Amino acid sequence: MKHKHVIAALTAVVALLVPATAGTAATAAPKDHAVAVRSFPAQRQAQKSDLLSESTSVTSSKNSNWGGVESLSVPKTESDTERRQAAAQRQAQQQAQQEAASRSAQRQSASSSSSSSTVTYNDTPSSQDAAGLASFARQFTYVKYVYGGTTPAGWDCSGFTQWIFAHFGVSLPRTAAAQRAYAQAHGHRHSTPQVGDLMAMNDGSHMAIYLGNGMMMHAPMPGMNTQIIPVYSSNFEYYGML
Repeated sequence: MKHKHVIAALTAVVALLVPATAGTAATAAPKDHAVAVRSFPAQRQAQKSDLLSESTSVTSSKNSNWGGVESLSVPKTESDTERRQAAAQRQAQQQAQQEAASRSAQRQSASSSSSSSTVTYNDTPSSQDAAGLASFARQFTYVKYVYGGTTPAGWDCSGFTQWIFAHFGVSLPRTAAAQRAYAQAHGHRHSTPQVGDLMAMNDGSHMAIYLGNGMMMHAPMPGMNTQIIPVYSSNFEYYGML
């Protein structure tokens, strides 16, 4: 009896298991069962872009309007070297202008002096001695200094002495250095100055006439008239020429 109950129990278990197995077998797809397969189109490999062929050339007309940007004035920043060069250039230009103005003034002065019709003087010395020479020279204090000049219309230091001594028969050379050499060769050097002496700076740079009493007469420099002044240097040499 006991075995019958065991067999019955096993049968019941088998009965329960058989439908499950059949159901599992039913889920298996038969040979002729249709199977759905989803396919996706093959993705094509992206082609490399040709950057040069895709570049765009942009051109514009010279009259194009860019909102005022094309007319902006950008200040130029100068370096220290450029500023120094510009300052030096301005200074050189100013100096050149000043020198040109000075030369122009000298030419105008010389032209005015040479064209003057009011120059009057006594062309005949009162005597041909040294005192007459000093007296004759005194009347020319109005004459302006003109570089290279040799007449009362305008003269320089050696032009003055040359013109004065010519009226007393002494033919002095043109320049100051040449006049000193001539005086050394043909004149009498005085250790103590005498009236009417030809005065020569010992380096041959300047000439004058001694008038006596420590006074001399000379044509000093541009912009000044012939003048009578005290002897201002001990470097003068004194020569009697008459």
